[in-house]
Amino acid sequence: MRNKLSLTLGAIILVAGAGTAAYAVQSGQHENDALADLAKAKISISQAIASAEQAAPGKATRAELENEQHGLRYSVEVADAATRKVTDVQIDGVTGKVMSVKLDQGDEGQDQAD
Repeated sequence: MRNKLSLTLGAIILVAGAGTAAYAVQSGQHENDALADLAKAKISISQAIASAEQAAPGKATRAELENEQHGLRYSVEVADAATRKVTDVQIDGVTGKVMSVKLDQGDEGQDQAD
Protein backbone atom coordinates (compact mmCIF):
# COMPACT_ATOMS: atom_id res chain seq x y z
CA MET A 1 0.00 0.00 0.00
CA ARG A 2 2.81 2.34 0.92
CA ASN A 3 4.63 1.55 -2.36
CA LYS A 4 1.49 2.38 -4.40
CA LEU A 5 1.16 5.69 -2.59
CA SER A 6 4.84 6.49 -3.19
CA LEU A 7 4.54 5.58 -6.88
CA THR A 8 1.40 7.70 -7.25
CA LEU A 9 3.00 10.70 -5.56
CA GLY A 10 6.13 10.26 -7.66
CA ALA A 11 4.05 10.18 -10.85
CA ILE A 12 2.17 13.34 -9.83
CA ILE A 13 5.42 15.16 -9.10
CA LEU A 14 6.89 14.02 -12.40
CA VAL A 15 3.84 15.18 -14.39
CA ALA A 16 3.75 18.53 -12.55
CA GLY A 17 7.45 19.05 -13.19
CA ALA A 18 7.08 18.24 -16.89
CA GLY A 19 4.14 20.66 -17.16
CA THR A 20 6.13 23.42 -15.49
CA ALA A 21 9.08 22.82 -17.80
CA ALA A 22 6.82 22.90 -20.87
CA TYR A 23 5.30 26.18 -19.69
CA ALA A 24 8.75 27.67 -19.11
CA VAL A 25 9.80 26.77 -22.64
CA GLN A 26 6.56 28.17 -24.03
CA SER A 27 6.93 31.41 -22.04
CA GLY A 28 10.52 31.80 -23.17
CA GLN A 29 9.50 31.32 -26.79
CA HIS A 30 6.82 34.00 -26.46
CA GLU A 31 9.37 36.41 -25.02
CA ASN A 32 11.78 35.62 -27.85
CA ASP A 33 9.00 36.32 -30.36
CA ALA A 34 8.48 39.77 -28.84
CA LEU A 35 12.19 40.51 -29.06
CA ALA A 36 12.29 39.30 -32.65
CA ASP A 37 9.30 41.52 -33.53
CA LEU A 38 10.98 44.50 -31.89
CA ALA A 39 14.14 43.90 -33.91
CA LYS A 40 12.08 43.89 -37.15
CA ALA A 41 10.26 47.14 -36.34
CA LYS A 42 11.85 50.08 -38.14
CA ILE A 43 9.95 52.72 -36.16
CA SER A 44 9.70 53.08 -32.40
CA ILE A 45 6.53 52.93 -30.37
CA SER A 46 6.96 56.68 -29.70
CA GLN A 47 6.98 57.38 -33.45
CA ALA A 48 3.88 55.19 -33.90
CA ILE A 49 2.07 57.08 -31.13
CA ALA A 50 2.98 60.44 -32.70
CA SER A 51 1.66 59.28 -36.09
CA ALA A 52 -1.56 57.98 -34.52
CA GLU A 53 -2.16 61.26 -32.68
CA GLN A 54 -1.75 63.12 -35.99
CA ALA A 55 -4.20 60.77 -37.71
CA ALA A 56 -6.93 61.00 -35.04
CA PRO A 57 -7.96 63.70 -32.57
CA GLY A 58 -6.99 63.16 -28.94
CA LYS A 59 -4.21 61.52 -26.98
CA ALA A 60 -2.91 57.95 -27.21
CA THR A 61 -4.00 55.83 -24.26
CA ARG A 62 -2.68 52.42 -25.38
CA ALA A 63 -0.14 51.18 -27.88
CA GLU A 64 1.02 47.68 -28.72
CA LEU A 65 3.29 46.08 -31.30
CA GLU A 66 1.55 43.10 -32.90
CA ASN A 67 2.72 40.56 -35.45
CA GLU A 68 -0.39 39.33 -37.22
CA GLN A 69 -1.33 38.05 -40.65
CA HIS A 70 -1.16 41.60 -42.01
CA GLY A 71 2.44 41.93 -40.82
CA LEU A 72 4.10 43.90 -38.06
CA ARG A 73 1.81 46.69 -36.85
CA TYR A 74 1.39 49.05 -33.97
CA SER A 75 -2.15 49.20 -32.69
CA VAL A 76 -2.78 52.55 -30.99
CA GLU A 77 -5.94 53.72 -29.21
CA VAL A 78 -6.46 57.47 -29.31
CA ALA A 79 -9.04 58.96 -26.94
CA ASP A 80 -10.64 62.38 -27.39
CA ALA A 81 -11.97 63.65 -24.05
CA ALA A 82 -13.96 66.47 -25.70
CA THR A 83 -16.02 64.16 -27.91
CA ARG A 84 -15.74 61.07 -25.65
CA LYS A 85 -14.73 58.98 -28.66
CA VAL A 86 -11.92 56.46 -29.03
CA THR A 87 -10.23 55.78 -32.35
CA ASP A 88 -8.19 52.69 -33.22
CA VAL A 89 -5.22 53.55 -35.42
CA GLN A 90 -3.06 50.89 -37.11
CA ILE A 91 0.51 51.91 -37.98
CA ASP A 92 2.81 49.75 -40.13
CA GLY A 93 5.75 48.77 -37.91
CA VAL A 94 8.21 48.76 -40.80
CA THR A 95 7.20 51.76 -42.93
CA GLY A 96 5.47 53.93 -40.30
CA LYS A 97 2.52 54.40 -42.67
CA VAL A 98 -0.97 54.81 -41.19
CA MET A 99 -2.81 51.67 -42.32
CA SER A 100 -6.27 52.37 -40.86
CA VAL A 101 -8.18 54.80 -38.68
CA LYS A 102 -11.45 53.48 -37.26
CA LEU A 103 -13.82 54.68 -34.57
CA ASP A 104 -13.83 52.15 -31.74
CA GLN A 105 -17.51 51.17 -31.62
CA GLY A 106 -17.01 49.03 -28.51
CA ASP A 107 -16.09 52.05 -26.39
CA GLU A 108 -18.77 54.38 -27.76
CA GLY A 109 -21.60 55.16 -25.40
CA GLN A 110 -20.26 53.19 -22.46
CA ASP A 111 -20.15 55.02 -19.14
CA GLN A 112 -17.39 54.16 -16.71
CA ALA A 113 -18.36 53.40 -13.13
CA ASP A 114 -16.17 54.75 -10.34
